[in-house]
Amino acid sequence: MPGKCLVIERHRWETGFQEEQLQIPKKAFQNFFGRPGNINIDIFASATSKNPTRSIQATLSYYRASSTYRINRVEELGGLNQVFVFIQEILDNEGNVQRYQLWWNFDVALIVAKFSGWNKAKDSQHGRGRFWCILNSPVPRRLRL
Repeated sequence: MPGKCLVIERHRWETGFQEEQLQIPKKAFQNFFGRPGNINIDIFASATSKNPTRSIQATLSYYRASSTYRINRVEELGGLNQVFVFIQEILDNEGNVQRYQLWWNFDVALIVAKFSGWNKAKDSQHGRGRFWCILNSPVPRRLRL
């Protein structure tokens, strides 16, 4: 059953090994994931798909030198421009996270208008800090205003 959902902006200038990573603000990382480690993710490249495009084991990492948190090994991120990425918990019957579902939406204006409670990471040398929020209820992959 679905649990909380992290909605996080991905900038078009994301960096990293083949751009297969997403930086996550410290507060978002700690409140949603808790700690670094490996996680299982079902990736949905289409909002209308009933089945994931593929399933992977991604790595949640902390980089001490830059004091940043990142999710790594998600190849699909390298092909995206500015989008909002959704990472939703999938819970077992006891409420423990078993895996995550990941998808994205290119309609940045729709996403900002649809949800409230946005936070903004600090600005960097590349520009404005990313927007993010944690929703305490499941989010459908196909959104409408």
